[in-house]
Amino acid sequence: MAGRFSSNDIEKILSRAVEIETSRGAERSDGIDRAELVRIATEAGIDQSAIERATAEYELVGDTKRTARDLKLTTARIVDGTLSTAARERVAMEIESAIGGSSRAVVSAGGVRLVTSSAETMRTGRQTSVDVTETGGSIRLVVRDDLSNLAAGLIGGIVGGVGGGVGFGVGIGVGIGALSSPLFAILFPALCIGASIFGARTLVRRLQRERSLRIEEAADRIAATIGECADAVTDAPRS
Repeated sequence: MAGRFSSNDIEKILSRAVEIETSRGAERSDGIDRAELVRIATEAGIDQSAIERATAEYELVGDTKRTARDLKLTTARIVDGTLSTAARERVAMEIESAIGGSSRAVVSAGGVRLVTSSAETMRTGRQTSVDVTETGGSIRLVVRDDLSNLAAGLIGGIVGGVGGGVGFGVGIGVGIGALSSPLFAILFPALCIGASIFGARTLVRRLQRERSLRIEEAADRIAATIGECADAVTDAPRS
């Protein structure tokens, strides 16, 4: 076999390696650090920025694999360094600009935090939060966007208004009044409700994709600003 492996080959080889390791009953207690994980993934052909982002998300918020039904979106970044008071103020301004709206970021000794206000949450139907914290010489950024209320409002409005209102209004009015057909009066509302549910879910999925892209872009902007104004961490001199 050639010395280079395709993505499909790598997946199969790694999967088999896990099976072999499991069958031996071996347990590794030492593990590897983040830098080593990035190096291994890079050698396997995975882009460094992709593995760094995936590692950050897993470290900060756990498994963030998304499904079509996920309405609570989360993304994370880790930047090496520390932030001065002035740098935190600059990051706060970037957060407000990236997220938009009227909510203000709060700067403290522990970092920077923004949570959309109740008035803004009621107006937009979603709640966004941004947390920037520092630990162990690294700066951690987590952005969350909860679309649950917005999705519930959209589905309720479309299904209730189009499915229920139009379906029953036309179905009973035309079916009983004009056509004298009880069957039409039953089937037409059912069709309208089914179509409205499908349409509402399609709209919510589209909204989810759009918001997911928005928070990823916002996180990239904020992380870039953090990287620009962060102070590098140097090891203490050895005695």
